[in-house]
Amino acid sequence: MSQQLDALVTVDLDGGALACLSCGVAVAPPHAAVVPFYASGRMGAFQPVTQAEHFTTERMARCRACAANEQRAEQVLAAHPAVAHSIGGHSVAVHRVSGALDALAALYAAGHRTLSVDALTQDDRSVRLLLHHLTPVGVAARWSGRFTPVLDRTAAPGTASAHPWGHVDAALASALRDAYAALLRARVTTPRPIPPPADGSPRGCLLCGVATVTALPSAQVWTAVKVTTAALGGQPSPDRLPGHLCPTCARAADEAGGIGPTAMERSLMDHLGVGRSMAATDLVGMVAWCALRPTPEPSAAPWEHLGDLRALVDSLRFGA
Repeated sequence: MSQQLDALVTVDLDGGALACLSCGVAVAPPHAAVVPFYASGRMGAFQPVTQAEHFTTERMARCRACAANEQRAEQVLAAHPAVAHSIGGHSVAVHRVSGALDALAALYAAGHRTLSVDALTQDDRSVRLLLHHLTPVGVAARWSGRFTPVLDRTAAPGTASAHPWGHVDAALASALRDAYAALLRARVTTPRPIPPPADGSPRGCLLCGVATVTALPSAQVWTAVKVTTAALGGQPSPDRLPGHLCPTCARAADEAGGIGPTAMERSLMDHLGVGRSMAATDLVGMVAWCALRPTPEPSAAPWEHLGDLRALVDSLRFGA
């Protein structure tokens, strides 16, 4: 039986069918994988919440087309290992790439022509742009988003969309178009050197001292922080120095759980391209750029203030 909910046409699920977690259509068994989604309550101040709806579990699967999208996401990640590594866990990476591909599928279902997946994933930069612009809106456009973390006002458990991506309303459709337009603009924008924000703080990365980061003009590449220079090889001081970290140093600090010697070590290893942890003796005398007195001019390359790093690279690579 079909029913109309605010222009969304749904069908009741029967015979063991489940809704596709992406496009929303009914998927007949057998199902290659079943994913549970949990809801607590119902969205909308004027929507009554029944006891059954207060804690709801909705099981979903993937239709053949959306399962192919997920398999394509695996292929994209395999072809771009550097991007996959930068994301972290494999399941998270697949989630992000498949979300971007779902955005393209939703646009296609609405009659919009888009570039092919091959064209949009031709190199690492293209993949990163695709994820940045389309993953958030693609994930938001999924049928499953109507059921978790709370039920949308039109979400009825036990139903599916009568048409692929038929649940995408005007607001989501507009967001998809805007995101795709932003992606196209970003693809033709040339990356350029971007310095830290001119807010009176030091003009380089507080750790490695690099003066600029090459990125798209619209990218937010610098992370604002406050540091204690004593923890970075400088003189003891009660003051916390405001400034910014480049993406490499920000990631190193995040992995280390703070801005100190371990973060400096991780950033330097990334810059040097070495794969083992440094011994304590390697770190003797290591000082962050911002902790030097007087603070030198920011450098063209990371960690230039440490001098010639070739001997350190050789000792770390060959155990000398």
